[in-house]
Formats: sequence, C-alpha cells, structure tokens
Amino acid sequence: MSEHKIKTILILGAGTMGLQIGLTCACSGFDVTIYFTTNSSTLVPSMIADATCRPDRFAALHFHDCAITNVVDVMPHPGTSAKIIQYSGLVCGLPLVQQLP
Repeated sequence: MSEHKIKTILILGAGTMGLQIGLTCACSGFDVTIYFTTNSSTLVPSMIADATCRPDRFAALHFHDCAITNVVDVMPHPGTSAKIIQYSGLVCGLPLVQQLP
C-alpha cells in the first residue's frame, strides 16, 4: 500500500508518543482520531473534558487485563456525544453494554 492511499489515522493512547504521532500526522494532512486510554478506572473524564477543547468527542477507555478478560470500560462524561460512545465499542471490537447509575 502506498502512503497516498492512507487518509485516516487512529491512535489508541494519548501519552507523549501518541500525541506526537497524532500531531505529526495532522500537520501532514491526515485525518487523525486519538482515543484517550487509561489503566485507571478511577479517572473522572468530566474533570478533564473541557481541557480537550472538544469535550463532545471525549471519553476515556479503560482496558482490563486482556489475559484475564476481554472487558473495556467506555467512560463518557455528560457531554460525550452518543456517536462517540457507540464508535468506542466498535473500535474495541467488543459488544457495547451500557450500564447506567
């Protein structure tokens, strides 16, 4: 595949390397989607959503130990769009089961 056929970049992880890759790709004209992932289920997405400048597209993904289970917590905040919540389930390749408080 030539580099001219690649138009969209998906990055799982928002650490230093993921952000730099995303920035480089975006500056080169690619459509970039970055998923913020965490290993902490105690993270409260609503506390940092506004800092993303795109709170409607923000949700945290918490991946459990894949050797034990195939569970990924999709942790939206009140401003996360329904489209992002549904797309998160597709990205993870797992059925999306919604649990309400």
